[in-house]
Amino acid sequence: MAENKVLKMEDVKAGIEKAIKDIATFVKAGEIEKAIAAEVALKGFEKQYIELYQKQVFKTLCEKENPIVEAITMHSFKVPSHSVKTNDDGVMTHIETSEKDRQIDLLKFCKYADLDTDWQYTASRFNQLLCLRAATELGYSKKDIEKLATTYFLEQKAREVEMGGTPTSNSQLVKLLQTVIDGIVYQEKVVDGKPIEENAYKCNNHDVAYLLALYTKKGKGALSVQVAKNDFLRRIIATVLHRIITNGKYSVEGFKENKKK
Repeated sequence: MAENKVLKMEDVKAGIEKAIKDIATFVKAGEIEKAIAAEVALKGFEKQYIELYQKQVFKTLCEKENPIVEAITMHSFKVPSHSVKTNDDGVMTHIETSEKDRQIDLLKFCKYADLDTDWQYTASRFNQLLCLRAATELGYSKKDIEKLATTYFLEQKAREVEMGGTPTSNSQLVKLLQTVIDGIVYQEKVVDGKPIEENAYKCNNHDVAYLLALYTKKGKGALSVQVAKNDFLRRIIATVLHRIITNGKYSVEGFKENKKK
């Protein structure tokens, strides 16, 4: 039986370069089916690149004095990407290559670094409460809320986390979010040279506003709203932590700018 070949980064990079050249060659020759097959291969190599590079990033972070803080501060890393361009008939004409940011999966990193991962259950419980809050805001009756609470799937460990009832105010949301944060990273706050029993990494109303702005989007139904799944909520929380640790500021975009003075 042949041994499994160990995947190397140089092989993946070479595969990406070859696939890009093949696509250009096949498109120029009018062999679109072959170009499409080469683009599928390119996607495969890009996925392999992410897997290998992520391990390199995780390994480097683990060598730091405070790996979890370093991972949160780094937030993301660059990976190769591409987009397919077509003509009016939908036929591939070329591809455009670029780089994109790949956010660090904080739970995956904690597992890799053998750090505590129980915070994932607190985050899951928080997610349920956010879902119930969204439903309440949309006019669910008390009976409907009770039904939603019992049908919402939670792992047993998440059900065991006590976080109180459905949050109805920003102050409650700040406290709940802080509970999740405390489980991920905790550094005792120092005031006037004396430590106090409080996390130096504290969230605020702006962090809650950012979280709520990303938590929902339009659902499939005309009047439905889709809430975040656990993995996406963890990404939001990791970004909130990035803001806290780097002392960053949130911003809005997507609007048309008035360039007149």
